[in-house]
Amino acid sequence: MTGRQKQYKQAEDELEDPRALALPDWHTLTRLADALVARSHGEYRSWGDVALFAACTAARIGEVSGCR
Repeated sequence: MTGRQKQYKQAEDELEDPRALALPDWHTLTRLADALVARSHGEYRSWGDVALFAACTAARIGEVSGCR
């Protein structure tokens, strides 16, 4: 199987099982949030807060952007 075929198969599997895209645990989520902060301009902490809020509430991006 070529690399392209492998990627297509993975994408196809993820469409059939959306849980395959889910983060496995809290530690992984907090690492993601910390990475967002580290990569942002001026290490803007709110990006991490947004990621945690969205993940913990299952809010969509439009809902998250409407929060104050």
